[in-house]
Amino acid sequence: MLEQREGRRESVTHTTMGMICLKQTHSISCPSTAPILVVVSFVGRQSPPSVRLSAMAALLLLGCILIGYALPTAIFFAMMMRKAQLVIVMLASAFVWLMAMTVTSLLWSAIPPLHDSKAGWAIVPIGVVLQEIARGLFIRFYFRCERSFSVVSINAIVFPLVDFWSGLAAGVGYGATQSLVYYGPMMAHAMGPGTLYMPHCSAMSALVSAAANAALFNALHVPLMVLGFDAYRLMSPLRIGVVAVLHAAAACLTILNNADDGCIISLPLIGLVVLITWLYAVFITHRAEYRSSKARRVHQA
Repeated sequence: MLEQREGRRESVTHTTMGMICLKQTHSISCPSTAPILVVVSFVGRQSPPSVRLSAMAALLLLGCILIGYALPTAIFFAMMMRKAQLVIVMLASAFVWLMAMTVTSLLWSAIPPLHDSKAGWAIVPIGVVLQEIARGLFIRFYFRCERSFSVVSINAIVFPLVDFWSGLAAGVGYGATQSLVYYGPMMAHAMGPGTLYMPHCSAMSALVSAAANAALFNALHVPLMVLGFDAYRLMSPLRIGVVAVLHAAAACLTILNNADDGCIISLPLIGLVVLITWLYAVFITHRAEYRSSKARRVHQA
């Protein structure tokens, strides 16, 4: 039996399960399959419910942040923080992604049929195309700056630009910006007294789903950018196409989230695409003709 109270933000208590979940009268529902979030005990002296809820919300937010942004944070502090040139590459790639998303948003606003929920999925491949165009323009611009930057002898020694490391930095910028824009606002709601559920994904919290998607796309863009640097360095249409297809596959799989419990299907499939992308990146970067490998051999010689 559900007991509902009036108010802008109230709690709904399931008396048989000891479950408390957030209920907003106009947007958020509390499914019967939701896990037990808070079990209220009246034995002994307890802290106020608001204190327990705030602590649980803080733990949920911390968990979501660790899931979603552990990879880019680890790469940044372990490999990029002390290398100014890589930080600049990361920030530049983040700006380029924002420009691509701005154009995508303008197209969505200018084309009314895309506002329809049945045709709205078409904006996903459009966004992928624009992001891949932006990726190509960014990498080509990087190559031009690299030639000018490396002319100064001290720069080539103190601030070396290597495709592999620059690709990692650019991938962190691309992926972290996308995950922050797409999923950051959702995870910000984790500080409320409970958790949130989407109508089409009752199997897991919307916050956990957002964190998982953020983690997957962060893990996707890092190898994609490394592969992109190699593809545009060789100007290989085949390798450029592989990067675009892998990105499109992962992005289009998110459309499954609109189906009932589609998140259960989409997340493992996106994970599979990420795994394939990493394996392909490892294969490419370990080949003898890979540019960074040749540069390392010349330096050792």
